[in-house]
Amino acid sequence: MNKTIKIITKPRLIGIELCRGLAAYAVVVIHASALMGYSDISTDSLTVAITAISRFAVPFFLTVSFYFMTSKIYANVNNFYTSFNLKSKWQRLLIPYLCWSGIYLCFRLIKALSKPDGLATLFQDPVAIFFLGGASIHLYFVPLLFIGSFLITIPKYLIGRKVNIKTLVFLFVSSMIVYELMIVSGNGFQFGSNCLDNPSSCYVSFQALLESALPNAKANQILRLVLVAFSWLIQCFPYVLLAVCLNHSVIQKKINLFNKNHVVYFLLFSIFLSIGWIFDTWNLIYFPRSLYEVGTALCLLIISITLSKSIKENRIIENLGSCSFGIYLMHYLILVIYTTVMDKLAPEFLKISSTFTMVTLATLTFSTSWIITSLILRQKLVSKLLLGN
Repeated sequence: MNKTIKIITKPRLIGIELCRGLAAYAVVVIHASALMGYSDISTDSLTVAITAISRFAVPFFLTVSFYFMTSKIYANVNNFYTSFNLKSKWQRLLIPYLCWSGIYLCFRLIKALSKPDGLATLFQDPVAIFFLGGASIHLYFVPLLFIGSFLITIPKYLIGRKVNIKTLVFLFVSSMIVYELMIVSGNGFQFGSNCLDNPSSCYVSFQALLESALPNAKANQILRLVLVAFSWLIQCFPYVLLAVCLNHSVIQKKINLFNKNHVVYFLLFSIFLSIGWIFDTWNLIYFPRSLYEVGTALCLLIISITLSKSIKENRIIENLGSCSFGIYLMHYLILVIYTTVMDKLAPEFLKISSTFTMVTLATLTFSTSWIITSLILRQKLVSKLLLGN
C-alpha cells in the first residue's frame, strides 16, 4: 500500500522573512570583513565589532530551519516521515550545494591559472571540497544543516512521547553545555588558517582530542569526516531542542501573547549578548559562544514571530525572504568580483575607511545577489538546480 504524505503549510510569517534577509546581509558583512583581511585592506576595532555582532546569522538560519521542521512534527507526529524529510533536504540543500561547489571550483580554477603553482594546490584537499564545503569558505553551512537534519528523529520521539516542557528545557540547557565544552576544549569545527589558499589546513574537528590521543590518525580522511559530522551534530543539537521547546503548546501560548513591549525586551537582551560577545572578541572577558549564538538566534526568532502580527503582507519582504538562501550561496562570488574590480580601478576607495569600505562592499554585494536571485527564481529549472526551489 502506498503511503500518502500530507504536507502541512502555514501562512508565511512576514517577520521571519524580514529577519532572514537581515541574516543574509549579516553573512555578507562577515565575509566582506574576511575578504578585506585577506586582501590586505586595513580593518579596525569597529569593523571587528560589527563583524562579531553579525555572527548571529548562521545560528538564526539553523533555528528557523529546525523551528519549521519541528512545527510539522507537532502538527501531525504520526504522519511525519523522517525519510521524506531527508529526501526533501536532499533536493533543497545538496543539489544546490553540488551546483554551487562546481561554480566556485570553476572560479577558483580561473584564479589558479593565473598563478605559477595554482593548479597544484587547487585539488590538494578533495575531501573538504566535495563533502565539507571547501569549494568556498561559506558553503560549509549547507552540509552542516543537512547533517543536522538527521537529528529530527529525536524531536519526533520526544513529541510522540509527550515529554513535558521542564524536561525539554533541561535537555536544551544540557546540549548547550556540551556544545560549549566542545568549543572551549578546542574540539569544535575549525576552518583553520588561510582557508582561501590552503584548504588542507581547514575543515577539521576534534583536533585537540586527536593530538593527545591519536596523533597518527590525523591524516585518516574517513575519521576526519566522521569527527566533523559528529561535531556538527553537537553544534545543531541545541537548535533542534530549542525548536522543540518553542513549538511546545506551553511556550506557544506565551509567544502568542507577546506584543511590541516584548520585542523591546528581547531586543535589549540580544544587545546584551552581543556586547558580551564583542568583549570576548576583544579578549576583555570570557563570554560563552554557545550562549551568544543560541541566545541571539532565540531572541531574533521570537522578535520576528511577534512582529509578524503587526507587519502587513509585503511583496518586497516576502521576496527578500525567498531570496535569502540564494543570496547566501552566491554572495561570495559577487563579493570577490566587486573587491577585485575596485582594487584595480579605484584602489583609493578601499583606503577611505575600513568600516565604510566593508559596509559599501556588503551593500553592493547584497543588492546584486538579491537581484540575480530574484531573476533566477523566475526560471523553474535553473531555480531548482541552484536554489532548491
